[in-house]
Amino acid sequence: MEGKTMDSMAPEEAFGPRSPARALRGYRYREALTQAKLATRVGVTAQNISDMECGRRGIGKEMARKLGEALNAPWERFV
Repeated sequence: MEGKTMDSMAPEEAFGPRSPARALRGYRYREALTQAKLATRVGVTAQNISDMECGRRGIGKEMARKLGEALNAPWERFV
């Protein structure tokens, strides 16, 4: 990365690889929701949301659709 500035880097170079876990956290912050409030909206526990955000729990299509609806985001971003 020598000689590169943040303006000339691809997002993955500057911020690391994109992942469903990072997307979930980012969209949740954008919507100003706590893990507990999001969990209530999608019918899981706050611990489940935490595990998904940390990459300890995968996100299946059904859950991705619920998250997309709850977070006003494209569900495909979470799989």
